[in-house]
Amino acid sequence: MDYFLVSTPLQYCNAYNIHVDGRKTLVFLGDFHGAESFYKRLESSIYWDNKVWFISYRKVFSYLRKMLNKDDRLFIDSDYGLQTNIMLSRLKTKEIYVYEEGTGS
Repeated sequence: MDYFLVSTPLQYCNAYNIHVDGRKTLVFLGDFHGAESFYKRLESSIYWDNKVWFISYRKVFSYLRKMLNKDDRLFIDSDYGLQTNIMLSRLKTKEIYVYEEGTGS
């Protein structure tokens, strides 16, 4: 299983454009203005095999600790920050990819 963590519409576009074979789970961090209406538009998407919504990074990583196994891959928006690195080090997966947001904003 591939897990894609996104927390902005631009990150969603980038994650959507990453081609992978197999099952895909969208892990949506909805802590931005308009997140709820954005996520509601994604709920009917058949691109994702699973979609989950969270309101904090702590809850996201709690979910990932439970769900990820060593053969899964995680695609994340960033790996900066001490707290993020500590949380990433506790995950079971061996493959973590950081996708670039680019310079547009």
